[in-house]
Amino acid sequence: MSEPSLSKSRFISGSQCHLKLWYDTYERDLASGVGYDDLEIAEGTMASVQYTLALANEDHEERERTFANLRAYCERDTYAMVRLREALGAI
Repeated sequence: MSEPSLSKSRFISGSQCHLKLWYDTYERDLASGVGYDDLEIAEGTMASVQYTLALANEDHEERERTFANLRAYCERDTYAMVRLREALGAI
């Protein structure tokens, strides 16, 4: 197996989500169907910022919408971690 290359875009993506970098580098097949592109909140830093903003938001509907988006992100992220654990367990 050859050493994986680390392009600028892969480096930036990996700095935002280490799990995505691992998937993109080592487990492309495992990563299929685990993307975040269809979510309003698509990475951890954004999730942290949105959570903090939602706590201070007095608009109940907007706050609930943000929390729903956070739940969707956390659900997907948990699913990705389970897939990663399964893959590592198979090694």
